[in-house]
Formats: sequence, structure tokens, C-alpha cells
Amino acid sequence: MLTMNRLTVIAAIVWISTCSMTHAQLPPPNPGAPFTAVETRTTTYADEVVIETATIARKSDGSTYWRLDLRTWNGVVNPKHFAPAAAIYDSRKHILTTLDLSANLYRLEKKTFAPQMYTPQIDARSFAAPADVRTVAAPLRTGLGVRKIDGVDAVGSATNYADGSSFEEWRSPTLFITLESTSDRISPKEKMTTAITKLTLGDPDPALFEVPGGFLPAPASKH
Repeated sequence: MLTMNRLTVIAAIVWISTCSMTHAQLPPPNPGAPFTAVETRTTTYADEVVIETATIARKSDGSTYWRLDLRTWNGVVNPKHFAPAAAIYDSRKHILTTLDLSANLYRLEKKTFAPQMYTPQIDARSFAAPADVRTVAAPLRTGLGVRKIDGVDAVGSATNYADGSSFEEWRSPTLFITLESTSDRISPKEKMTTAITKLTLGDPDPALFEVPGGFLPAPASKH
């Protein structure tokens, strides 16, 4: 709860050059209800399917955790494009800790993020057709009501564009995250789905928000 266009890259984690975190994001640092969950993103292109699985969590004080657990291309793990990594954001101290889980390295960085930067939802506008083929007609947005997802109320909405592209999401007003979403872009052809599963309410394991033992500071970046 989790680009992402594909989705906004987490700018603070790009120092891990072996891992491209294009789609996944931290949960928003809003002081919403605390939780732990698994976020799965499936992106279907013309010739490949990319599936990303991440563990996400948020504490009562708004601090957030994100860990990329797996990324596959057409069902295969490519070591050149996948390296386990994690990020911890301390909302009180405004410190972002990024972890390279394959090299046992960490980096601390002073950061202040606007909450919307870490809302793991797809911006529906990015799934409209490119400007050169988009019609003047405004997209049609429709409310889908309320339904339960993993025991949590989710408010649904659907956006349909004149070129045939569409975006649907089910968002929890309590957790400030999107629990499910589906986007279908016509040009270029691309379909993406996200789903939050294994949702557990309540403060997450405190160990998630600590640098694991044995980790060393990452070398300074060379410019």
C-alpha cells in the first residue's frame, strides 16, 4: 500500500543500483490506522508479465516500512533486475533508512515527504491516452459504492477515458491506501493490477523498523 508512466520511482532508494523499484512504494506516512500487509502488483505488457510482491507496514505514529520480496518476468527471477531491498521512514525524525538486503548495507537520509508521495495508488491520469491521440472529452468517473476487502471497508471508483482506457480502484479511507486497483491502458497497451492481501491491523513488528544486526553503512555515492 503501493509508480507508478509506469509508477513513481522511490527517489530515496535509487542508490541501490542493482534494484529498480519502479512500481512499489511505501505506505503513506499519514498517521492512519497501523497495519501490516502484502502488496502484489501485476503488470502485463505486449510480450511480458512482471509480478512484484512487497511487504508493507505502518506504525501508529505514521512511520512506514516497505520491502521488495520478489520480482519476476514471465515467471522467472532475473538476478540482473532484482535485488532484495527495503526502506524505513521515521515520520517523527524525518529519517529515511534504505537497506540493501543482498549486500547488508544501509543508508540514512534526512527526508521530509508529502503524504501523497507515498500513496500506493496509480494516478488515473497517467493511464489516459498520450496527448497526441487523446480526445477532448473529459474522462467519466463513476462511484462503485463500498465493499469489504480483507475485513476493511473500501470505497470504489471507476474512471473511463474516451480512447477506451480505464482505471478502477478500491481505497480504504481508514488505512489511506488502495486495497485493489486495475488499470487498462490502450496506448501503449498495458494492464496493471494491484492487490493488498494478508492484511493485519495493529502496530507491526517493531523489528521491521530497525536496521538489522550486522548491516554496515553504505559507501558514499560517487558523482
